[in-house]
Amino acid sequence: MKKGRTLIALLLAACIVSACVGALADGFAYWSEDAGSVYFNQASNREYYSSRYEDPMQSTNYLDTKMVRVISKSASIWKEARTNSKRLGTVYNGEEVEIIRGDNGGPLEQSGFYRVSYKGQAGWINKAYCVFSPFEIILMESNVPAYCAPDTRSKKVGSLNKLTRYTVLGTYGDFYVVNLRQASAFIPMSVAHYDTTFENRFLPALEEENGVVINKTTLRTGPGDWYASVEEVKAGYEFTCVGEINGWFVLAYSSKNTDGTVLVYVRDYDVYVEEYYSGANG
Repeated sequence: MKKGRTLIALLLAACIVSACVGALADGFAYWSEDAGSVYFNQASNREYYSSRYEDPMQSTNYLDTKMVRVISKSASIWKEARTNSKRLGTVYNGEEVEIIRGDNGGPLEQSGFYRVSYKGQAGWINKAYCVFSPFEIILMESNVPAYCAPDTRSKKVGSLNKLTRYTVLGTYGDFYVVNLRQASAFIPMSVAHYDTTFENRFLPALEEENGVVINKTTLRTGPGDWYASVEEVKAGYEFTCVGEINGWFVLAYSSKNTDGTVLVYVRDYDVYVEEYYSGANG
């Protein structure tokens, strides 16, 4: 029975990849006045941090969509849109290939393949093995459950850490369908997280400012004392500031425990950032 449920869930995930992923990535985000590109929402009596979309399934904005990311172990690039044509090369899990777009700005498709540019040649990649314009979520709390089906009563297939990122394949109800260890898994949307739409608001920042900690303090996963601790830092700790939200500075941060550079937050009165304070003083 469990195997049957898992199979059904995986089939559902596969079916919604084409329908949902592009829409998620291409949706028009609308911004809150106070927090830039996010809204603060209540879920299970906890505040979480995430960008929101205005009718993303109807969006046709492809201006920023340039890549497809491989979500299988590997994927071949074919000369024609069929698997018995000449193989131009192979790309592997997590690697990206530039998409070739049509007159409407959307990706060129044919027979279940995307048209891509690979090492100076035009080729085709199977849509089932990649995600168009990858959309990611970055977790802001630890021990996040990942399920084998869109049901919290189903089997857990992982317990995920804070400040790790996952490629979204689509949505099913109140769950993200994500790529986890080259397979599909389901993460509740109610967990504390932000997404690449919000991240792109700050990284890369147009103007990065150097800052320094002046009081021993804690870096956190979000702009509030209730968010998970990332690291305790002492006076003299230097950082790169990329923004400010409601009394918290947004920092570019990376460590051996993060998937690349992520956003973390520190209280403004515990640090000194010359640009912000000089601006405030005149």
